[in-house]
Amino acid sequence: MSSLQDIAVILRTYRIGEADKIVVLFTKDHGKMRAVAKGSRKTTSKLGARLEPLGLVNVILWQGRNLATITGVDVIDNFAEVRHNLDKIMMATTMLEIIDKSTLDNQENDDLFQLLTKALATLDKNFSPGILGAFCFRTLMIEGLTPQIDNCCSCNTTEDLTAFNVTVGGVLCKNCQSGQLISQQALDTLKLIFSGQLAKALHMCSHVPELRNEIESLGINTLEHHLGQKLKSHLNLTTWV
Repeated sequence: MSSLQDIAVILRTYRIGEADKIVVLFTKDHGKMRAVAKGSRKTTSKLGARLEPLGLVNVILWQGRNLATITGVDVIDNFAEVRHNLDKIMMATTMLEIIDKSTLDNQENDDLFQLLTKALATLDKNFSPGILGAFCFRTLMIEGLTPQIDNCCSCNTTEDLTAFNVTVGGVLCKNCQSGQLISQQALDTLKLIFSGQLAKALHMCSHVPELRNEIESLGINTLEHHLGQKLKSHLNLTTWV
């Protein structure tokens, strides 16, 4: 057994026993971890208020044989602006669920950690309606699942690309068309996202609500296809927007 310290985003928590809870952490150096916060549900606990989902924390853990125990935690950022805005918190919750379902325990993934923390910071300070869609596609890129968007997945033509099919892995031309229709503006935005020009992509989405919805729908559908399950938080999100 040993002690370790890391920076982490709290993905979710759930109760265990009468006063404890399990905290699911996405850490910078150790990947996703589950740790018990003993006594954290007691009103006198110093840990409880610091261990809420969405918090960015510096955490100290005692690594046991089966489950780590949280022995200390300091809040780095609680993303207050996100917590006080319904649209923002629903998007942030979806991002946390995406990371939770896309990662295995104890597998370090610094690229995903940087993506998540930067996305939450952007959502907190400079809200853009297109950020969730962009987050989905950047996650797919990091996981090696970038869709093919430059040429038809069936016949390889670069002309008249009119549809996006998650099953075949990208776009299809008018002659091979199946799946979800895609606009030229959405194709242009995806190219910006994949080339790292996120500011331009977010700017486009912020000025065209239909584009934001299209990119988000494409991103969520593609992620759900690869995950093999629906994102519960996004189902809640769609009831509000």
